[in-house]
Amino acid sequence: MTELAEILEGRTDAIFEFLESGGSATATDGDGVSLIQWCAYYGDVSAMKYLLTAGAKLDSLGDDFGLNAACFHGHWRLSKFLIERGADVNRPLADTGETPLHAALCTVNRLAHNLVMKVLLAHGANPNLATKPNVETADSCATFEPKQRHPCTVRQRSVTKRAFRCCSTRALPLTPEI
Repeated sequence: MTELAEILEGRTDAIFEFLESGGSATATDGDGVSLIQWCAYYGDVSAMKYLLTAGAKLDSLGDDFGLNAACFHGHWRLSKFLIERGADVNRPLADTGETPLHAALCTVNRLAHNLVMKVLLAHGANPNLATKPNVETADSCATFEPKQRHPCTVRQRSVTKRAFRCCSTRALPLTPEI
């Protein structure tokens, strides 16, 4: 297996050898997904930092530097890194109005995502922001197994124009220490 193939399979620590052997920091896979995007997907901040020093750009992760995705996947270290680099904790998705905090709340893995929520709140995330009215957002609350949904009803919060309220937020202190 080549170093690039290993990276795509999650061995993001192979980034170092890949670049040292002449690979490009802006290399992409067959579908055009960049190395920094793969490292973000796997939550490897160290590999991302190395890629950035070798010429990769955070802009390639999108307008929000991929903060929404990092929050959805429970990568609290990556979330903090992206915020420190300028990602806006309250930036809504254009189509649904969902913020990184919404992404962190809409999942069943509470242990990892509570850490993400603490990072977001410590950096000024507004828990009272609502999504766009009358826009279906339930797809973003699906986990990788579509039959598992978080107990909060995402459809209701959009249709009723209410701010996001989730049953899992009760255990989270409002003044996190991160």
